[in-house]
Amino acid sequence: MKKHWLGASYGAAMQARQYVGDQSASKTGKFSMWDCFDLNVGSIVCVTKEAAKLYTNSFQAGLVEQAKQKAYHSALQSALAQGMVRKEAERQSQKLARAAGKEKSQQARRISGPLFAAVWDTFEVLYYGGSFVEASMRASGTLSGTWFGALEVLLFFFLFLFLSWLQTQFLHMCKKASVF
Repeated sequence: MKKHWLGASYGAAMQARQYVGDQSASKTGKFSMWDCFDLNVGSIVCVTKEAAKLYTNSFQAGLVEQAKQKAYHSALQSALAQGMVRKEAERQSQKLARAAGKEKSQQARRISGPLFAAVWDTFEVLYYGGSFVEASMRASGTLSGTWFGALEVLLFFFLFLFLSWLQTQFLHMCKKASVF
């Protein structure tokens, strides 16, 4: 049975953890909700995380509302300038404003989500006594995996399309030469 490359890397990671030992291995990923109630650093970390989430959500909501208002006013002015009835122009402007708000919301989540995850990874590493090097490596891995991972998927997709096209050209060429 052929092993998948992910399975091989997982096995290597497990062997490395066994070699290093449980005391020296990273403790990240073990943070649970019960750590929030230790009335110590865990509680501070949880309060900080929740405050950051509230601030981020509030900031995103402000950006979305600003984009909606801008789209609404510009669409309304444009529709009225074209001679549309006020009620119909308002209805059409509200539709465009909702679409602009949805797009801005998605854009804000794509930007702030990975940043928030990277900061949380840093807090988690430092909470469990990890080094600053481990914290920065984990945060940069989160960011690069999120933002550059999408580019990698697109690259593989276009490579697949190119290879499919190349295969059809090869089969067409062989058919003309009556090789098959």
